Order: sequence, then structure tokens, then C-alpha cells
Amino acid sequence: MDEYGFLESFCDECDCRRVFFTVLSRARKEPVATITWGWESKAFYIKWFGRKDEDILREMMGTSLSISGKQSAISEKLLVMFNEVLFKDDDYTSRIKNHYDLFRSELKRVRK
Repeated sequence: MDEYGFLESFCDECDCRRVFFTVLSRARKEPVATITWGWESKAFYIKWFGRKDEDILREMMGTSLSISGKQSAISEKLLVMFNEVLFKDDDYTSRIKNHYDLFRSELKRVRK
């Protein structure tokens, strides 16, 4: 049995409305997955990216394993758990969106 921590981070280069979760394993003492979640609509991401590219849309929308992040043999199982537990909790997803808004506001403030 293991315990996992989910460290959230956001992009400071664009307003892509996504979060990156680095999943940390207590037993392994290292990251075991990087999960992304984009909560906006398909239309938003087509407009944001500038074209309809299905590969990019799959990476941007909903939850997925990040193509550029750390993954392990258990990453797929963690993604399933993430979807079945955390993303069925509306309070949790609302908190993540709120954290994103706070991050973007602070970023604007420090860049003035």
C-alpha cells in the first residue's frame, strides 16, 4: 500500500486553463505520474490553439497523462483513480479552478 500526494502547478506563460498534477509516492519518494486537467470546452481550446488538432485537443481537454511529464508503470492506474475519485468531487474541482484564478491574479500583479 502506498500514499500519494498531488502537487498542483499552473503555466505562467499562457492562459490555457489547465493544471498539472505531479503525483508523488511516499514509498518511492519520487514522482510517479504527471496528470493534466483542462476544464474548458473544445471550442475554447480550438480558439486558444488556433486550429483544430485532435492530438492537441486530447492533451488539452479533460484529464490525461502529460506527454512531457514524469510517468511510471502505475501512471495509468493513478489516472483512473484520479478520474473515479477526485474528479467526481465538485468541491475539489472548484477549488482547483479557484487556485488557478488566484495564481493568474497574482501573476498579473507581480508582472505590473
